[in-house]
Formats: sequence, structure tokens, C-alpha cells
Amino acid sequence: MKRREFAKNTLLGLGGALLPDSASFLNAAADVVHGRDRLYPMAYDQLGAGAASPPPADWKVDLISEKEIIRGWWYPGALFFPDGTIICSMSAGDGKSRLTMYSLDQASTWKQKDVIESKSGEYRDTLGNGCYKQLSDGSLIGVMFHSVVQELVATLHQSYQPFIAHVRRAKSPKDLIDGNYVDDFAKVTIPDLAPGFGDDGKSYTGSVDHSIVELANGDLLMMMYGSFPEDNIPIPYFHHGTTQYRTWVCISKDRGNSWSFLATVASPEASPLPKLAEGYCEPDLLSVGDKDLLAVMRSGGHPGPQGSMDYYTPLYANFSHDNGRTWTEPSPIYKYGVWPRLLKMKNGTIVCESGRPGIFLLFSRDNGKTWSDPFVISSMNGRWGHCPSGYNSIAEVEPGVLAIIYDTFESDSAGNSSHVVKMARYNIRVR
Repeated sequence: MKRREFAKNTLLGLGGALLPDSASFLNAAADVVHGRDRLYPMAYDQLGAGAASPPPADWKVDLISEKEIIRGWWYPGALFFPDGTIICSMSAGDGKSRLTMYSLDQASTWKQKDVIESKSGEYRDTLGNGCYKQLSDGSLIGVMFHSVVQELVATLHQSYQPFIAHVRRAKSPKDLIDGNYVDDFAKVTIPDLAPGFGDDGKSYTGSVDHSIVELANGDLLMMMYGSFPEDNIPIPYFHHGTTQYRTWVCISKDRGNSWSFLATVASPEASPLPKLAEGYCEPDLLSVGDKDLLAVMRSGGHPGPQGSMDYYTPLYANFSHDNGRTWTEPSPIYKYGVWPRLLKMKNGTIVCESGRPGIFLLFSRDNGKTWSDPFVISSMNGRWGHCPSGYNSIAEVEPGVLAIIYDTFESDSAGNSSHVVKMARYNIRVR
């Protein structure tokens, strides 16, 4: 099958309708996989003031409730647990502090846990910092984003770059909230790891982001992104030597005490991206079958002077059919999006939430092979800092009911504008 045809089949909604602006997008997507520099221009205010869209074909989406959690904060990252506990960590508008809030009653009420200020940008004591997973025995494991020795090893003049992960364990969500957790460290062996740079200009040796999957045999898979020595494609609007990222997966056979590189999921060298893409990054991972895994990755979306549409490139998805050891060629599933979140509902529907600009949901009922048109929760866009971050969290809180914690930017009754963190519930049904 030709790549253009493959992209078209992937982007077809279940009702047979293509995604908005899809004719030009399909041409651009085909150019992406051939490595040519095609962008998808759109004025940053073209999406309107923030209205939601009609539900996509074959799905019925009804808003049940929407509630403001707090104003003045954004970038919410939430942990949902079966007992109704929710832990949500979020950033201040100035990026200098991070707040953790929690609810013990399915978001009916919220309490503040802590506010952590950081000059370095690391928030190791914030409960929501890191990649968390509740394991089959009910315990929690959290692996923080960056290596604790990265400032040392990034300057080492040697080919081997060690990665030491900060690991947090708790017996239950309540223990995590109450501070009854144990912090430890784990070696992550990645033979080809190389130092690189983030969009903040700081040097990093890889990042954990943002999913851990427990396999049937008890092994754990963890997604990471960063650079290997052969990753040399520059990002032209970063002026500190940053090259396009790759995504890879690591495995632990001892419940997270140690990790080792398993396979590259997607790399810009093997699967070329537009020149203005950031690379394959911010991956989420979902088990969709016996040995089948679905990965969805960001490739662009860095905000520029005019808004969050300046450097946008597609969300990409690919599959593994052997528990992460080999991966298919990545293909675009939507024309933009950051920090995708994946969920398999009890009725078998796969949900992918993303944003920037706005906030939207994509649906699949064939384990990610095809995707619906987007259901747009908010189409708000604008100059950076006056729009949604695109970093949100989802969970199925009861059969057929999807909860999403997200941020937006709006005015209060007195006309004062600020970031707002909200939680909404939607009834999702297949027609």
C-alpha cells in the first residue's frame, strides 16, 4: 500500500468523512513521511473563540457536568484511581511554582496539598510530578521525568551516558497523599543515550514521559524520549543545538527496580518529519490486546510569537504486536496536538485526548487503526499564555462516562482574565 493511501485510510472517520481540512492535510501527511518540508498553515485566531463542535459520526457525546477547580493555574496533570481519589498537580502562570490538589470524593470537593516553588524547574516533592502507575496489587510506582544525575553526566566526554531515575512508591493513593511513600533510585540502562537539549535550552539526557504499562506477566514498560548519537536533524527555531527527538520504550522485569532499553518506537532518522517538527516526543502507551500496544506521539506544537499554531505538525501513532520489541511505521492521526492521553473504555472504544490549540477528543473502535473526526471541547487559541496548554488528563469514572481535567483561559464575572483548571464529564456512546 502506498504511504499516501495508508495515511488516507488511517485518517478516515468511521462514518467515511475525512477530518476537517483533510484534503490538504492528506497531501501534507504524505509529504511528511517522504521527509519534505510541508507545513499546515492556519491563522492563530482561525479556530474561533472556544465553542465546542458537534459529536463525530458514530458517537454520541453529551456533556454531563462542568466544574471549575481553581483559577490562576494551568498544565494540570491528574491521577485518577478506582476508589474515586484524584490527585492533580498544576503549574502557576509564571512557571515558578507548582500546586497539588486532591479529591477523595470523585471531584465533589477539592483540598490543597502543597505548593512547591522551584528555581530549577524541577518539582521532585510534588505528588503529581512524574509518570505514575497503579499496579495490579494496588500499589503505586512513580518515575520522575529526568535523570537525577543529568547535570553531571551531560558534561562527560564519554560515549556512555548513565540515566538514574528517581522512583517513588506507595502502597495506596491515600498513602501517597499522606506522605507515606518511599523514594528510591533505579538505573535505566540505555546503551545509545546521548545528551540533548529541551525547549528551555537546558541539557537533558532523556525524559520519562508519560506512561507505564503493566504486562500480563508482571513486566513493566516505560516510554521515554530524547536523543541518540545518530539523531542530528536540527530544529531551526531552537538556537541551542536541539535536534529532533526520538521515542523509545524501556522494560523492567523486577517491578521497576531496574530498567533497560527495549526498542525505538519512532525516530526522525528512520521516519522523517517536517523540518519544523520537534521530533517524536511526549508519547503515551496503551495495551490494546494480548501482545498489542498502541503508541501516540506529539511531533510539534511549540508556541511561537503569534500563538500555538506557529510550528504545529501532526500527532503520530504506531503499533507493536510483540509487547514492544518491534514497531510499525508511524502515521499521522490528526494534524496537531501535544501530550496525547490514551484510554480504553469498558465498551472497547479507544479515546485519544490532546490539544494545542484547543482541546479535543478522537475516538477509535478498532484499537487505533482508524479514528473519528475530532470532538472539540474547546477551540480556543491565541498568543501563548492566553490559551489552553493542551496538557490534560482523562479517565473513565463509570461505564460510558469520561472525565477530563483540563485548563483554559477566560474571564471571571469581574472581567479579570486568567488560566482556569476545570473538570468536565461526558457521556460517550456508540450510535
